[in-house]
Amino acid sequence: MTIADASLADQIVELARKGRIPTPFRVAHFKHLGFAVSHIRTVLANYETNGDQVRRGRQPRFVRVGRGLYKPI
Repeated sequence: MTIADASLADQIVELARKGRIPTPFRVAHFKHLGFAVSHIRTVLANYETNGDQVRRGRQPRFVRVGRGLYKPI
């Protein structure tokens, strides 16, 4: 993961907090950001409470609430 990934995670949280996307949200809500669907899916999974980046010491940004559904923390 790169700093750009953390930045995307922060962008997603900000969109949710501003009410610009529904909560809970899924990958389809971010296609307009210009990232590949596979990249968005990876960022969501890696920054959720049990994700790879969180296990490596990074701050969790999301909690998974259903299959493919996330909420910001």
